[in-house]
Amino acid sequence: MRYYLNGKGRCIEVPEYSKEAGRPIDLWDCKSQGKRHNQEWYIKGPYLDKVGRWGYLIYNRHSGQCLNVAGADTRAGARVIQWPCNSKHQNSLWHWKRNDYGKGQRLANSNSNMCMNVGSNSTANGAWLTQWNCKRNAPSQSLFF
Repeated sequence: MRYYLNGKGRCIEVPEYSKEAGRPIDLWDCKSQGKRHNQEWYIKGPYLDKVGRWGYLIYNRHSGQCLNVAGADTRAGARVIQWPCNSKHQNSLWHWKRNDYGKGQRLANSNSNMCMNVGSNSTANGAWLTQWNCKRNAPSQSLFF
């Protein structure tokens, strides 16, 4: 499954096909079949998070690592990285939130309850993903499949 943010044809990817733990996640032009393993993500779960919501691990096809918030940071602007999957780490669990912007959904981190966001609302290749306060009408938080 590939995810698009902003509806701008950019996919969430692990840059340069990296398998390095801690590598920041970014947006890039969506690649064609056979060249997009670093842009394909799978969902594993559900797992019960610390407040009783169903959370999910979202892991990359190429690296096998999960979306995570660096250092379990709960502040706005913390980077989204890849990290070895562990369903017991709240910063590796994500849950879906309804969105009023188009047909997209928002993805919130179970540790911070903040939404995945494109840094500086950028639509450029290489724009890093961060977490930010969830907003119901924020295009930079709208996730499409």
